[in-house]
Amino acid sequence: MVVVALLLLGLLVLPQVALAGMRPAMPRHGWVTGATTTSVTVRWLKVPGAVTYDVRVGGRRVGTVRATSARVNGLAPASFANVQVVARRGRLASVPSDPIPAVTRASGACTRWVSSTRGSDAGAGTQASPWRTIGKLVGGWQAGDVGCVEGTFVEDVSIFRGGDSARTPVTLPSAPGTRASLR
Repeated sequence: MVVVALLLLGLLVLPQVALAGMRPAMPRHGWVTGATTTSVTVRWLKVPGAVTYDVRVGGRRVGTVRATSARVNGLAPASFANVQVVARRGRLASVPSDPIPAVTRASGACTRWVSSTRGSDAGAGTQASPWRTIGKLVGGWQAGDVGCVEGTFVEDVSIFRGGDSARTPVTLPSAPGTRASLR
């Protein structure tokens, strides 16, 4: 009975002792759970033994949390951010997670329109005369464009250009009041 108790105690205590001197594992499987015009929310899987997590954007720490999710604030509308997470246990830190690509929502009005049901690629790309295909939309994109999409699209699209900087990307949201589907 004593031997069994000691074995069980060893199984419970030894892993904690071993973890005490080891760096936490790298956080894995991060994903975006939400976005506003100025923030993104990310989640990741719990790292055994981690006490806190540093959240980084562009290699710079922007916060520390105890949970396995964090909201990153202060981002520009329609901007891209690579979010990374570092697990911490005291002074010991993991290597940064793989980047979690996140995009904030656009704040501006649509500058280009595309509709799978009422559009024509001969149209002007306006709300009144939308294009029909995503290919037509992205073919004429300029920095800062917001291409609003309505309908369901099944097509091959190659995007060769985007915004000219992180402050003027191109974005592709669903048109107001609709939910677009890209396949």
